[in-house]
Amino acid sequence: MSSTQTEFCKYLKYLREKQELTTRQVELYSGVSNSYLSQLETGKRGIPTPKILEKLAPIYKVPYEELMVAAGYLMAHEELGKTGDEDIRSWFVSLPLDIREFLKDKDSLPWLELARDMKKQGLPVKSIRNISTAMAEAVFNLKTIGTKLDETLKQQLSTKDE
Repeated sequence: MSSTQTEFCKYLKYLREKQELTTRQVELYSGVSNSYLSQLETGKRGIPTPKILEKLAPIYKVPYEELMVAAGYLMAHEELGKTGDEDIRSWFVSLPLDIREFLKDKDSLPWLELARDMKKQGLPVKSIRNISTAMAEAVFNLKTIGTKLDETLKQQLSTKDE
């Protein structure tokens, strides 16, 4: 287990205990299973997806962005300020809701990793934002088209069977 993961596990447990909640109560309020929460807190599971973090943030009474930074998905605002880069969160919030929902899905984690890699290579945040937005929109549109094609095909097959 990496040191980031170890620290994040401790942090999640701290946040839950600070609210004086049991894992069962968090499950009730968030929909995230208590066994999964327990495994997260003990380091038996990896860093949760952004979608899980979004469910936990209001329960733990911390901003979603804070959990995303602690989990290593986003850079802290202070770090961005030091490099003169723009706030990545403002880019994320500026995206259309359907694209934001897509990016929160576990299947989109490679996109977050790609953005992180582009940042490590020294690409300016503005360029990363433009590239990431275009890629996310393209993949989202492809998934939407694929879903529509599936629906059309199912309709055609059902009318053919009749």
